[in-house]
Amino acid sequence: MPETTFAALASCWPIGPCRELPGLTPAGSPERVKDRMVLQQLQAPEGKFVLEGCSPGQSSRRWHQAEILSRLAASGCPLLSPWLRSREGAWGVQLQGLFWQLRPWLEGKELPRETYGQDRWRGEAMAQFLLRLHQAAPALDCDCNCDCGCNRTFRLQEYIGRMLPRLKVRNPALHTDLLPVWSALRDFRLAENALPAAFCHGDFHPLNVLWGDAGLNGVIDWEFLGRKTEMYDAANLLGCLGMDDPAFLTGDMARGLVITLARANMLSPESWHWLPDCVAALRFAWMREWCWRNNQALIIQELDFLGLLLDNRDFLRRSWQSWRDSPPAS
Repeated sequence: MPETTFAALASCWPIGPCRELPGLTPAGSPERVKDRMVLQQLQAPEGKFVLEGCSPGQSSRRWHQAEILSRLAASGCPLLSPWLRSREGAWGVQLQGLFWQLRPWLEGKELPRETYGQDRWRGEAMAQFLLRLHQAAPALDCDCNCDCGCNRTFRLQEYIGRMLPRLKVRNPALHTDLLPVWSALRDFRLAENALPAAFCHGDFHPLNVLWGDAGLNGVIDWEFLGRKTEMYDAANLLGCLGMDDPAFLTGDMARGLVITLARANMLSPESWHWLPDCVAALRFAWMREWCWRNNQALIIQELDFLGLLLDNRDFLRRSWQSWRDSPPAS
């Protein structure tokens, strides 16, 4: 980016003179933005910010995301890094054909991908955040008509029902492989509409949090926030654990998550019953990601994982139930 353009962009927020820090890479998915960089204040080097530019077509949804994060933070939800208002009070600025937003930088430690599922404290920490999120969510009370998902409930059966016909055109063989999985989830599909819903992060997994030595430093990537089945975030987290290593589904991190949520009575008995099925249904969204990226290795791995989930639904139900029924540690 030319220096004059960079200076003009940085000056849109009341943060003072800044420089780009090219050696730092912001956490989160880079595919969701056109450009991103880390800024450092010249007069206060400890002051760092993440600057992201997305296509103008995303501006409405990103604007609304900023509003929701601001409300959650004001209601006491911790570990957020809300977007900052510009000098004009806007949640972003249009420049050089992109919609730009700025938020404070959050430090984080690298996740040990081979062993993290053995750390009970990680599951407890992520569960504690979900509890705080659910406590703060009533302050949202959004009655807007934008495409933000906050005034209606996202249903997996509807999403998968729209996805499968498109997948049939893009990858007919994969569509054929997924039809038995879709059929095996019939009972969950019939039950989903009656399950309790709640405001959810929408993409809650170990790579969308910033880790400290013994807890969370932040939670990022809120692009899919909105009302969903109340177990949605927990199911997504468990699915990502199992995709990294199936043994993690019954490992200490999963145990910490399940017990902490159960002790707080966050999920209804119906949600606990359907949790293994919801984990499997949510993997369709990940399968779409691998398919659209044409990542054959992950497509094959995902198919194997879906088979494992469906074959072991009752086993997972019993395992997670046994944790929930265990007496609290003295």
